[in-house]
Amino acid sequence: MKTTGNLGLKKPEGTDNVDIADINGNMDILDTAVKTVQDHTADTVKHITAAERTTWNAKASTAVATTAAAGLMDAADKAKLDTVAAGANKYVHPNHTGDITSTGDGVTSIAPGVIVDADVNSAAAIAWSKLSKSGASLADLPTRSAADLTSGTLPAARLPAATGDVTSPAGSNVFTLTPGIIVDADVSNAAQINATKIGTGGITNTEFGYLDGVTGNIQWQLDAKSGIIDYVRQPAYSLTAGTGATYTVTLTPAPASIAEGFGITIVPHIVNAANPTVNINGLGAVALKDQKGVAYAAGKLLVGKPYMFRKVGTDFLADSAGGSGNAVAGDIRAGKTAATDAGDVIGTLPVQTGGTVTPGPTAQVKAAGIYDTAITVAGVAVPAANVLAGTTIAGTPGTMPNRANDQPTGYMWANGTGDFAVGFPKGAYLTDSGFGAGIASVLLQDPDFNPANIPEDINIFGLQGGIPRRGAYTNALSTGWDGNQVYIRIPGGVYQNNSGQGTPEIVLSAAQARADGNIVPSNIRNGTWIYGTLGTLMPVGHSTISTGTPGAGAPASDWYELFRIPGGGRYANMMGSINWGISGNGQTKQGVFFYMRDEAGMNVKLHGGYVTGNYHDEITYSGFYLDKAERRITTYATSFSVTPDTGNWSRWYTDIGNNGAIPGGFNTNGQIIFYCYIENSLGGGYTYMSANGELVYG
Repeated sequence: MKTTGNLGLKKPEGTDNVDIADINGNMDILDTAVKTVQDHTADTVKHITAAERTTWNAKASTAVATTAAAGLMDAADKAKLDTVAAGANKYVHPNHTGDITSTGDGVTSIAPGVIVDADVNSAAAIAWSKLSKSGASLADLPTRSAADLTSGTLPAARLPAATGDVTSPAGSNVFTLTPGIIVDADVSNAAQINATKIGTGGITNTEFGYLDGVTGNIQWQLDAKSGIIDYVRQPAYSLTAGTGATYTVTLTPAPASIAEGFGITIVPHIVNAANPTVNINGLGAVALKDQKGVAYAAGKLLVGKPYMFRKVGTDFLADSAGGSGNAVAGDIRAGKTAATDAGDVIGTLPVQTGGTVTPGPTAQVKAAGIYDTAITVAGVAVPAANVLAGTTIAGTPGTMPNRANDQPTGYMWANGTGDFAVGFPKGAYLTDSGFGAGIASVLLQDPDFNPANIPEDINIFGLQGGIPRRGAYTNALSTGWDGNQVYIRIPGGVYQNNSGQGTPEIVLSAAQARADGNIVPSNIRNGTWIYGTLGTLMPVGHSTISTGTPGAGAPASDWYELFRIPGGGRYANMMGSINWGISGNGQTKQGVFFYMRDEAGMNVKLHGGYVTGNYHDEITYSGFYLDKAERRITTYATSFSVTPDTGNWSRWYTDIGNNGAIPGGFNTNGQIIFYCYIENSLGGGYTYMSANGELVYG
């Protein structure tokens, strides 16, 4: 059996048995794979591509870089790099030999004793400590005065004291500036003085000039920055275009998206239609709604009026509720003004004067309007005894008893012949009757109200029933048959169990049910029970079969009935031949299949196959034997004529296996029809099936 390349799903071929376990296994694999795809699709985390994953894995570690591994730069290394001049390269100092030598670290040395008198410039200033004092002419120099020296460096001990702006004690080379001696004229215009060195006494215009240059540079950098688009903090304003259903707006600078909190004031160029939207710079239509999130009805947004909105969720909601309402002039007090969706409306509802209304036989109508003074309705005197209890007239509750719902206990009468009387206490409906003072009655007459119509265990208003009570089921007395109808004789009575529940039944014995004398075993199909009688009739039949499909050029995708086997019996034996064939003649795939079908329409494929290209296939079976009781079909001798022999026709059974066992659910007891199904028959060749011979069944 073949399998798919990715998930390993099993693919049965034409010669393989189909195992339900294989199908269930395929379903489990597909369920797991599809669920994985669904979970991956529903995951909101971004899924990277293979190229992105490779780039990410190649990135350096977040640890500090070393000479052996890439990583992040630490602060010390960054400070060192900042001191390197632009364009600087690594310099390797060469080694030198001779009077002056040097090594790779750049350190040079003069070889001892190589410098002679001729090498020293006549103007050279050589430190006193560098001169040898062993010579006779130099031994007394430290004792000489400064005026005696014609060359060399004067020792600090010989220096005189200094006074004035700059002072120094005698014999010292340390000089000190006197505080407060430097004035504005002493400082160069180009001098850059640290701000910490400037006193709090004030800054001159010159000093401000320097500061102005600094701030000007900062301002230049700020001016060079591109403009910031923020319609949340800085709402937009625009006239609309488009239609009343879909307003359009173009803003400059254009927003990249409509963010949450995006603010805009629009001035409609036309009155809105129902459920209006606005489309800003082609970013998509967004619904315009009032502050409560309700879509505007037509005519709510007026021409030339400003309306401010904020983006909240998926909608633009009004920044404030404003005047709203659908009142018209007739709803508002005359002379008063109200703000509505249509603008300010001046009321026209009249102001009326009240007064006294006296009830009478006709209606008292007060004119419509607003009443500023009281309306008085005159009182009505109502006798409570004349008003039914539970009813109030002009504020007076009635006291007359309502007898309609009183129980008739003790005041019932029936004579058993159809007359029935019910007594009621005196009240708001009838006068006294023969039952006594304060008692009224109603006479009811019904000829069906008598014991013969009431079960014997029931008493209705004092009348005891007389119909016998039967149980939930009752045995029939006898049955009769007149050749067309069955008569069942049962006892009279009420057929219901004593609790009044259940479904009444009439029980017939098997003998009573067989009222028709023709219900005998020999008239009933073998194996069938009718009213306790098991049939022994075995159906035996015989028929000649000579049928087939149209042959060459038969319509594709069509069914052709070949023959039938009647229902009943245990077997069917077909003797003769069943032939079918396909000739490709270079055409595309063609196919023919042999089926049997039960009364419920269930099909079982017995044989069939396809050919493609220049094939000529003919198969002949010498009939078959169908055992209905064992649910098995067996074929007879077979001959093949296949050019070339592809092996596709080497098996008779397709849906039922090599042992011929018929699948469960197929009804072998009823009528069975044998069909040919032709698929992909082409005019260039022929696809057919035929059956000829004798059919015996019983």
